[in-house]
Amino acid sequence: MSADLTTTLVGLLIGNDKELPARLQKQSKQLQKVKCTDETYGIWLKDLELPVLLEILTSPDSYFHTRFPGLESFDKRKRKALAKEIQDHVSTCRRCTQKVSDDLAWSKKVDSVISQNRGLLKQLFQIEETSLDEPHHGCGRHLGLV
Repeated sequence: MSADLTTTLVGLLIGNDKELPARLQKQSKQLQKVKCTDETYGIWLKDLELPVLLEILTSPDSYFHTRFPGLESFDKRKRKALAKEIQDHVSTCRRCTQKVSDDLAWSKKVDSVISQNRGLLKQLFQIEETSLDEPHHGCGRHLGLV
């Protein structure tokens, strides 16, 4: 029976912090109470962490357009302008500031668990050591599992 990365990480995260599920639920409820000041920008942060979003938006045209066909008119100049507008929005919107802060704290927590359990993860998932040094955005991709 092969181990599942998500299940393993959840087990490690909760094993290190039994109060984590309750805290995350409370954090989510608090975030729901605060309204975004401009959903035109806030919607971009709904499913993506800000660093990932900015990386996508500032990627070279050749990279971006192969992954998002049909958006050829959305060139790097326009994407960089949108990235700047989103960053400006985050700096003035209480909800989006909190969402970004929560996301960064979560990333740090996951990175810490990965770092503390390098040997186990490497053994269970046959991960290359260098993959464990990369940011975990989309854990499986950066851990060399997909």
